[in-house]
Amino acid sequence: MLQTDSNQVDQLIRLQNTLTPLNDNEIAIKYKIQNRRIFLGAESFFFEEGQATLYQNAMYGGLKVDDKGESLLVGLYDENFQYIQPNK
Repeated sequence: MLQTDSNQVDQLIRLQNTLTPLNDNEIAIKYKIQNRRIFLGAESFFFEEGQATLYQNAMYGGLKVDDKGESLLVGLYDENFQYIQPNK
């Protein structure tokens, strides 16, 4: 289970085998444990060639999580929680 703070940043608060029960301000997200590491299924972010410098200071990943706990990485954010826009 993840708990969301006022900056919309989630912290892992506990592991459980089911999506419920949930307390207030919690999100259930599916995970896998491999070699004693937790994987959320959103470990990769692909960007266009030549854009690496733009993303090198990313601090947060933006995830969309559905009601089944499936997550999708939708963008990266800087230390000030600002969405990093790709150069076009």
